[in-house]
Amino acid sequence: MRECRRERGSSRESRGRGSLFHFLAAGVGTCEARSRESEQVNAVPPSLRRAAVLLLAAEALLGLAWFAALLVREDLGSVFLPPGVDPSLILTFVAADFAFYVAAPVAAAAGLTRERRWALPVLWLHAGGALYAALWGWGLVLVTGSGLIGAALMTPPAVVLPVLAARLSRGAP
Repeated sequence: MRECRRERGSSRESRGRGSLFHFLAAGVGTCEARSRESEQVNAVPPSLRRAAVLLLAAEALLGLAWFAALLVREDLGSVFLPPGVDPSLILTFVAADFAFYVAAPVAAAAGLTRERRWALPVLWLHAGGALYAALWGWGLVLVTGSGLIGAALMTPPAVVLPVLAARLSRGAP
């Protein structure tokens, strides 16, 4: 992050009536905003950031392992589906699951590692996907009485990820 300073010719008078275009073009304001964003990201304790990156990397690897297992044995998907439904239908979730359980955690971990401001929204997106999947699983249990294993497997990420995202968002220890 470059040091924020007033650049030559950035005074209000030289910007031509203070237009927004000239204000932003001079680099004044944008530098201060980036500095505030950096301070917000840097306010997160390094140990919490490292733990989040490790958790997200583990989730992505487990997601990839799940996809590999499904390619070998489609019947594994039956723990997430109502009874009587063809287990191969679990493959209809592949695109969404890959986006929310492999790509999103990898992107969030990469962003947190590099202290990018977009990392937290990606983490929140991942947390929302996990919560949605867990709610779907528990809804399946309530409606059909089956799917308890799937719902139980989806519950820890649905709880941990929003808590982690909230702590990282606040920069709380």
